[in-house]
Amino acid sequence: MLKLVQVKEGVKLADYDLYAPLASPLRELYTESTTLIPKIKGKKIWMINSTQHGGGVAEMMPRMISLFRQLGVDCDWLVATTERKGFFSFTKKIHNLIHSEGIPEIAKEEKELYEIVNKENAEVLKSFVKPGDVVIIHDPQPLAIGYFLKEDNIPVHLIWRCHIGHDKHTDQTRAAWNFLKPYAQVYSYSVFSATEYIPGFLTGKARIIHPSIDPLDHKNRDLPIYKTVGILCNSKLLTEYQPVLTPTFPDTVKRLQSDGTFQSALLPSDMGLLFKPAIIQISRWDRLKGFLELMKGFVYMKQNKNRLKISERDLRQTELCQLVLAGPDPEYVEDDPEGMEVINELKNEFLALPRELQASIAILKLPMKSRKHNELIVNVLQRVATLIVQNSIREGFGLTVTEAMWKIKAVIGTATCGIHEQLRDGIDGLLIKDPKNIEEVAVKLHYALAYPKERDVWQYNAQKRVIEQFLIFTQIRKWLSVISEINSKITTQYLHNLKSTSSS
Repeated sequence: MLKLVQVKEGVKLADYDLYAPLASPLRELYTESTTLIPKIKGKKIWMINSTQHGGGVAEMMPRMISLFRQLGVDCDWLVATTERKGFFSFTKKIHNLIHSEGIPEIAKEEKELYEIVNKENAEVLKSFVKPGDVVIIHDPQPLAIGYFLKEDNIPVHLIWRCHIGHDKHTDQTRAAWNFLKPYAQVYSYSVFSATEYIPGFLTGKARIIHPSIDPLDHKNRDLPIYKTVGILCNSKLLTEYQPVLTPTFPDTVKRLQSDGTFQSALLPSDMGLLFKPAIIQISRWDRLKGFLELMKGFVYMKQNKNRLKISERDLRQTELCQLVLAGPDPEYVEDDPEGMEVINELKNEFLALPRELQASIAILKLPMKSRKHNELIVNVLQRVATLIVQNSIREGFGLTVTEAMWKIKAVIGTATCGIHEQLRDGIDGLLIKDPKNIEEVAVKLHYALAYPKERDVWQYNAQKRVIEQFLIFTQIRKWLSVISEINSKITTQYLHNLKSTSSS
């Protein structure tokens, strides 16, 4: 059932103004908010998604809520949950179909389950909302909540925020959108991450808002070297050679061992993250994130280093280089039942490798009980990386790319729509055309390792691009614009109806 998530205030808006790179986008937010916020005065905003932990939406939500409140907007976060078996397996199927993966068939029983869960959550939502509230539903899982509110004539304003999509029409995407169409059509507006993702039946009622990052949250804030080392030690990613500032985290990182179990990341020894070049990908455990293909590409690079025409210095770098694949412990990601299957597939591939190659690959489960600790671990892993990769086969947007660009890191992404919205090939990083092409993946990894001057240029271009387009201030501005637009439209319609009644 729906549950209210308590959101702490966190970083204050005034704190961002202390950082020179953030001053300009913050000023733009202040300027626009003085015009837009009076238009939505008195409106309560409800943000609803399907999980409190794991994935970009859940990570983004607390800061969005906090900043809305600091600007004077009444905003709360609800999570739509269920204990009915099979619901999240079905919504994962819809997720994959939208990304053009899977069998394009939806059973009657699946539709019935989807509607039962959403109707139950809609009933609970009625006790939270009041007339005139704005309800923003995120992604397909809770989409039908709005449909049932509308069916019961609950007088709220509905916006659907879809964070996923595909830029081509296939049998799979058509099956997904045909299923979702009746539920999505009742919304006043829909919001997507790219124009290419908008299905035809929502044209004219759709807006574009790019996801964004908070530069001062625990995942993205700058860290001095001693704190970086301390967090690596606290999470058991590094042996504590000297005393560190803070104690060991209650839950630490687990690493896949050569016997197939997940144990301490310090076994059989620490990974030497401060001493060796590291290629790192951090994502949810999802087949569409291309983990398996990236591992195979890394192995190909290692095994074919002499064919890649590299210098003696580059040869040494390639020999020392390690691959880190990391993601949340799937036990804590409620809306993604595929996670453990993906880990098992990676485990089988890993265990089939020779021991010397196993030693250069680390598959990590990141603890999720503490959001702060999880975000700090992700932060330090990205900061010690030589290359950050997002080898997604499909990607809604890819905030891990945004995070890496903000941290002035060299990024290799794929030419999926969500990533190439951010990353310009040869300007801000490198793009892989086909993430399933193992040789192409290997060549791009090697090229980025072998040309450090080019890496430097990409890194600084990347941070500049994030500051201009992908910080949370820009996202809040656009949300205020959409919400004020829906309010203005309703006011105009009300005045029109009033005039028509008077004339008659």
